[in-house]
Amino acid sequence: MVRDGAERASSDRQRGDLLRAAEALGARSIKAGGNYFGAEFDSDRIAAELAMLGRQAADAGTRIGLEPVPFADIRTPEMALEVVQKAGNPAVGVYLDIWHVARAGFDFESLSAIPVTAIVGVELDDAAREVRGNLVEDTVNRRRFPGEGELDVQGFVDAVRRGGYAGPWGVEMLSVEYRQLPVQTAVRAAYTSAAQFLAR
Repeated sequence: MVRDGAERASSDRQRGDLLRAAEALGARSIKAGGNYFGAEFDSDRIAAELAMLGRQAADAGTRIGLEPVPFADIRTPEMALEVVQKAGNPAVGVYLDIWHVARAGFDFESLSAIPVTAIVGVELDDAAREVRGNLVEDTVNRRRFPGEGELDVQGFVDAVRRGGYAGPWGVEMLSVEYRQLPVQTAVRAAYTSAAQFLAR
């Protein structure tokens, strides 16, 4: 989320394209994130921007999911929830990805305290216990299918469900190996690896 100048103009053009596409496709939600370049966390400013984006999303028939990312200004689900609650718009909520939550050092048990109405979507994947390379390299090139790493995938799922979440679950797989798989193989692996944790 950027404030002004040429960067804002470019961002607004992209925003318009995404909202028009969401409306045409009937998209359930669009993910948004904070500043990945070390900006200071300013929850009031971000909330004002998010409220405006939420109004635009509602007009397009979709919602905005604010995804916390450990190398951004909005690092944890707690920070994302603070912004969402300040925005005060039902068209915005939090998007939870196990990789980002784990790498931020956030306790999975705390996820059950997030109001279910504030959760837009949830994504699964897995990873090694230790970061490989820097965080960007780790998230883009080293993720694993659910159950193939060392994250507590079942604990994550159970904690989110205890809060009452019954919406859709996605698999966000990013890795060097994954990008080389045939599409059908990749989709089948993503589905079956996640289903084992969701069926319990």
